[in-house]
Amino acid sequence: MEPTQNDETVPFKTDIPKEEGEPSLTKWRDLFGCPNVFWVVEDDPIPRCKFVRIKFYPSILGICVCAYSFFLWKDTIWPVLTGWSPFWFYFLPFMCFYSILFLLICQLSDPGYLPFNWAQEKKRVFSIEELRNGAAVNDDQFVFAKKSERPPRSCFSVNAGYFILRADHYCGWVNNWIGLKNHRYFMISIISTCIYLSMFVFFVLYTTFKKTNTMTRPKFVFVMMTSVFFLYVIMAQVIFQTFQLSHNYTTLERMKGLPKHYDNGCLESWEEVCGPRKYLPFWCCPIPLKPGVSGFDYEDFSDDAGNQFKCKCQEEENGDSKPLL
Repeated sequence: MEPTQNDETVPFKTDIPKEEGEPSLTKWRDLFGCPNVFWVVEDDPIPRCKFVRIKFYPSILGICVCAYSFFLWKDTIWPVLTGWSPFWFYFLPFMCFYSILFLLICQLSDPGYLPFNWAQEKKRVFSIEELRNGAAVNDDQFVFAKKSERPPRSCFSVNAGYFILRADHYCGWVNNWIGLKNHRYFMISIISTCIYLSMFVFFVLYTTFKKTNTMTRPKFVFVMMTSVFFLYVIMAQVIFQTFQLSHNYTTLERMKGLPKHYDNGCLESWEEVCGPRKYLPFWCCPIPLKPGVSGFDYEDFSDDAGNQFKCKCQEEENGDSKPLL
C-alpha cells in the first residue's frame, strides 16, 4: 500500500544541500494532502498552515465577540430602532464581515518572509520549498541568522523562524508578523473593526437612553464592557498605526528610538505598503496589490560614529517571543 501525504512514513524533504558554514536546512513534509497549505517540520510537532503554526489563536476570541454582537444587533437592537434608514441594518453586518475577513487574510498571508540563510544567495524571490527549507527551528539556525547580513529595516524572528521585510511588529491576535506585504490588510482590519464597534456601542447606548433597549442589566454590562474594551484597544492601534505609517515609521523603529529616516511624505509612505497611488480607490478592497517598494532597497543609515542603525526585534535580542501587540 502506497503511503499518502498524511502518512507519517512519508520522509521529510531536504533536497537542497547546505552551503559551507551554513547550518543544516530544515526537514519538512506535507500534511493532509495539501502540499501548498499544511506542513510540519521534523523538529517542531505543531502543524503549520501557510506560515503560521496551527494553535488556538486569540483572534478566535475576537471573531466570537464580533459574531455575538452581530446576532445581538440583528435580534435585539435593530427591532427597537424606529425611523432609522435600512442602510444601517446592512452596514453594520457588512463592517463586521469585512473586519473578520481581513483579520483572517492578515493571519494567513506572507508579511515578507525570507529564509534564515538569505545572506547566502540574497535572492528576492523564493519558492515555497525554499522558504520551508529555510524556516529556522533550532539554535544553530537561530545563531546563524542573527549573525548574518539582512535587508535594511528587516529583522529576524525566532518565533516565526524567518526574516521579515520592513518588519513592523508581531501581532498576537493574528499569530503572525505585520510586515511589508500584509500591513495593508492589517490596517483595513483594525479600521473596519473600529468603525463597526464604534457604531455598535453608539446604537446600544442610543436604545438605552431612549429606554427601548430590552437587554437585561447583566447582559448590558457584559456587552458594554467587552465592546468598549476591544474598541479602546483597537482604536489606540488605529491612531498609532496611522501616525506611524504616515511617517514611514515602524513600531520596532519607534520602540528602539531610531530616527525617522524614511519619512518622505504622507501619501508616499502609504504607497510603500498599499501600492501605487493610481490604485488608491482599491487600497481598501480584498484584492492583492503589490507594495510600492521591494523591501530590499532601503538605504542604510549610520550615526555620527559610523555605527549602522539596525532594527532588531526584542525576541532576536533575548530569545523572547512575546507578542508586541
